[in-house]
Amino acid sequence: MGLIRKLVLSLSFVIIIPVIFMLMHISALNYISTKETQFDNVTSLVENFGKTVSEYIDSSSEKMLSHSLNYALSHALDDPYAIPEAQHEIVRSISQNPYVDNSVLLTTTGDIVFSINPIGDFAPNKAVMDEILKNDGNDIAGETAVDFNFIETGSASVIFIYVPIMANDNSVKGFLVNYFDMRYITSLMKTTLLDGNSGMYIVDSKNNVLSHNGDVTPLSELSITSKRSISTVFQNIGSWGTAETYRFNFDSFTGFQKEAVLLKNKDLNFCVLYVFPSSYLVARISTLIILEICYVAIIAVLIILAYLYFKKSFQGPFEELFRTIQTYESGDWTYRPVIENSNELSLISDALWHMAEKMNYMYLDIKFNEYRYKLSLEFSSDIIYDIDLTKNVVDSAADKWESFFGNRIGTTEKQVFGALTNAVHTEDRQIYEQYRNTLLHDCYDGIEKQCSVEFRVLLNDGNYHWVLKKDILVKGATDNIEHIVGSIVVIDETKNIEIKARVDSLTGLFNRAEFINRLNTLFASENHTEGAVIFFDIDDFKHINDNYGHDVGDDVLKFTGTSILDTIGKNGIGGRYGGDELLAYVYNRESAAGFADAMLDKLSKDFIVRGSLDTLKIKSSIGIAYYPDHETNAEDLIKKADAAMYHAKKNGKNQYRIYTPGDEKTE
Repeated sequence: MGLIRKLVLSLSFVIIIPVIFMLMHISALNYISTKETQFDNVTSLVENFGKTVSEYIDSSSEKMLSHSLNYALSHALDDPYAIPEAQHEIVRSISQNPYVDNSVLLTTTGDIVFSINPIGDFAPNKAVMDEILKNDGNDIAGETAVDFNFIETGSASVIFIYVPIMANDNSVKGFLVNYFDMRYITSLMKTTLLDGNSGMYIVDSKNNVLSHNGDVTPLSELSITSKRSISTVFQNIGSWGTAETYRFNFDSFTGFQKEAVLLKNKDLNFCVLYVFPSSYLVARISTLIILEICYVAIIAVLIILAYLYFKKSFQGPFEELFRTIQTYESGDWTYRPVIENSNELSLISDALWHMAEKMNYMYLDIKFNEYRYKLSLEFSSDIIYDIDLTKNVVDSAADKWESFFGNRIGTTEKQVFGALTNAVHTEDRQIYEQYRNTLLHDCYDGIEKQCSVEFRVLLNDGNYHWVLKKDILVKGATDNIEHIVGSIVVIDETKNIEIKARVDSLTGLFNRAEFINRLNTLFASENHTEGAVIFFDIDDFKHINDNYGHDVGDDVLKFTGTSILDTIGKNGIGGRYGGDELLAYVYNRESAAGFADAMLDKLSKDFIVRGSLDTLKIKSSIGIAYYPDHETNAEDLIKKADAAMYHAKKNGKNQYRIYTPGDEKTE
């Protein structure tokens, strides 16, 4: 019998298992359908109960105000001396209604005229009164409104029914508020319950709950956790929809799941909640447990039978295959397996042998490439490294690393490049750390991509040097990034040329193009919100050149540029706009005026003329423009500061002026 036939025969047993499992589970579906029947029964009970409550309250409300009582109350609202007669009529009316024990007479503005057996927590509901008053002028005699808000009295819970007191002209003169006793409702709730494990509740407009036992508690104490909050039924009907009845389940505080049916009455603003246990859940779980035990038992028997069958038929050939694989794992690619039977297993063994030959050739190629890689590391003038992310190991030439940085290389990425942080120049440390922390995230977009960073670092000679660090992220066989291959090379010469190209050789300030570029870069940053451009023009500079020579003029420019750099420090940058016009930008606009004063003071000191004993006082006209108040573009902001400087020079020189609209130069 061939290997394929044996495997098919074995798998046929495994296929039978899910089929048996499926058939056994079909028998449990009857329990699920029973749950739907129970939901239908409860829904019908809740809908009938809600209709009964509404009809009972409406029927009782219509009987609460007789013609004689309306006359007495209307008269009491006009004449305080008629109040005793009105009170007598209310007491007589209460005696005829078993569910009304308390009453309050209100004016249309909510003022209490008198109370019969008052409750201390009562407060007029203006919204309910306004609902009736908005129909004033129509025939509303006999209409009532209900404030469905439970208040506990000494013996029971009550809600409030507002009955309008009508005048002869059919207008509303006031309201009779009757406290409607809910004892009949709670007794009706008890008779509605299907069994002792169920519960029935009415939720009022303030999220108070009246239980079938007559207790009033907050809704939160029911410990109902559902996807939609019952407390938002009337405040946010959209979260429940437009239907009147809903079914849902929830986890009770005991940990067992329960079912519930919710009925909402938008006319009287209350909800009916019927809670019942998942009666058939335990039976369903018990059945599933029995089925699972049977399933596990069948699996165990089939596994034992399959094991005995395979052991008898394949033990020898399989042991040979395992021995071959273990030999190849040890690194011996010369072993050739021998399986005597000419079947599928012998074909597998031959395939393993041919694979082993190819692996042996590949192994020799890898060893040769590794040798060439180490030679390249040794003879290269740069530091080259390979970070293996799967093993967290750094491979690099330790001797060359020590000759560069003066310390031995570590083994992990943190030991190597984390320790290198201490040698990075303080001004470049943040750039270096940000590059290192975001390398994996920012330096790969689905293809190999080279990223780099330039920074100054302390090398073995004791000086800081500019270096360029390049990295390439390489994916492995798992399609994940497994290696970071990179290099570190000294770029002092290139960097110095680059820096010189951006700096004015005479004053040491940034040249005009670099100054404008840095400002626009700064303005594009979300973190930079304010600043100020300060425009300097040396007063009478032509006079200095004509009387003392251009060398002295250059000395004045150097001194002014040095003064700007010394005064501004790390609080801004300086630049040369051209000729005798210099620039500065301070990061804090509030310091601009102080900076200008400090520069005027520093330039006013006696300046010794080269090659003579003569001294002169350097004077400057200064213009200031604010970012972003005056402009948000670097060149336009400089023009505004230049316009302010022009007016400072025009108004007497050696002073500063803050830009004012209209300062632009005129011919």
